[in-house]
Amino acid sequence: MGVPTVRAQALRPGVRLWERHRWATLTGAFAVLSLASRASSLRAPIGEDTAGYLYMGQTILHGGMPYVDAAEPKGPMTDLLFAAIYAVSQHSAVALRLTLFVAAVLAALLLARYVARLAGMRAGVLAGALFATLGSTIALDGYDPNTEQYGVTVMVAAWLCASVETTAAALAAGALVAAATLMNPGFLSIVVIVAYELWRSRADTGWRAVVNALLLMLAGAVALAAPVLLWLDLGGALHDMKVQVWDYARTAAAAHLTSSPPPTSPTDLRFLFNVPAGSLWVLGAVGAMVGIWSGGGLRRVGGSALVWIVVAWLRAKSNHGFEWTHHYYVGVPGIVVGLAVGVDALLRESKRHGRVAILVMTLTLPLWIYVIGPQWREWALPSYARAGGQRFSIAYPMASVIQRTTPRGSPIFVAGSEAEVYWVSRRRAPTRWFVNYGLFARPDYARERARDLRRTPPAAIAVVAPETLTDVSDDVQRLVTDLHYRVVFQNPGGTVWVRPDLLPKQGRGRG
Repeated sequence: MGVPTVRAQALRPGVRLWERHRWATLTGAFAVLSLASRASSLRAPIGEDTAGYLYMGQTILHGGMPYVDAAEPKGPMTDLLFAAIYAVSQHSAVALRLTLFVAAVLAALLLARYVARLAGMRAGVLAGALFATLGSTIALDGYDPNTEQYGVTVMVAAWLCASVETTAAALAAGALVAAATLMNPGFLSIVVIVAYELWRSRADTGWRAVVNALLLMLAGAVALAAPVLLWLDLGGALHDMKVQVWDYARTAAAAHLTSSPPPTSPTDLRFLFNVPAGSLWVLGAVGAMVGIWSGGGLRRVGGSALVWIVVAWLRAKSNHGFEWTHHYYVGVPGIVVGLAVGVDALLRESKRHGRVAILVMTLTLPLWIYVIGPQWREWALPSYARAGGQRFSIAYPMASVIQRTTPRGSPIFVAGSEAEVYWVSRRRAPTRWFVNYGLFARPDYARERARDLRRTPPAAIAVVAPETLTDVSDDVQRLVTDLHYRVVFQNPGGTVWVRPDLLPKQGRGRG
């Protein structure tokens, strides 16, 4: 046995300290990276989707039931999640976005643990660090507190659990799959990834072990889904959930929710390869294949990462003609893991000086294009225009007018889908159809909304451009005309009407 060198002896306490506290240290490092990569967005206005989820969460906190007392086509776990988020953040955009920051750090840590246990600590650290940075990119709406951005944390947790060969881990993987699916039906695609991981982790022990793990996953999913569905059933909301969520998903898949014509064929090459941040997807896939070629733990993780990338791409493309940038965010975990194992494979084949060059050459370009450059440009903008918030910032002056001209707590109505006006003004609608998503496929829902608005005329009616009063149906336009609502705010970004009995007498005669 050789005598330890002076340098080795000097480093030993540091190594022991790292071994003891490495995950706490990495959590702090990932938090710094994630916060630095999204800091410009913290004060940006929130968008329509997030505001709609907060409206649903507030409904639950006030004792109401989703789908019955407020209608929105996402799954019940999204409503429950945003009830917790609303309880914490209330009406603070900064607090709201910090909850997404926490979710991103947790996802980075889970990814690091998954990769580290199968392919080594260096690859794990790379995967976590890449998610903390690239997971914040504006190119894939990483700033946006939407279901995809929160949902990947649940999906990554399921991925990690599926790789652990215990009964409890398989049950947990199933429960997490159910939680993700009950957030957003599109997240059901995670079943393929988790099932593949369960098979990979148990293939050496025989097919019985694989089947048993799949059955445990199913049992875990049922154990999580059953109480949620029972809660909905006892609250009389189960049927409404099935109708609203299914109708919206079916209409979206048929491309009826967008004015853009769908491609002529789902096999059209422009359609298939038109992907936001496409170079990231290519880099991730190539990195995963390099890991597969390298063998060992890198092969195992690279194969799973490639499956994740393909499944996420197919999931985004499955809504033929109805695609949004945030739909592609689900691919980020697979992309960063693919990048991490690819870079680690190259580092293993290189000498010391070459390793630095590999890290710089392979990571600087995507980080500069998708993180550093966009952040630099965002800081040059006023906070209301960052992270795509220019459109949603009109909610603030509109809400100010609503609060000034109507009694506190009085109902208002926002035509279209711009729920951020409710959130900023701290008001609610007199109908469960506070946004129009559920009305496209069901004319009876539009009639229900018209009756509700006539029965309880809102104190104010608002419309944010490019929405219109006649979106889906003309019931709101007719209400404005018949009850002689008066314009109190108007600019190219939006218009607010107030019920005439709430205006000063000298203002009632003006058109």
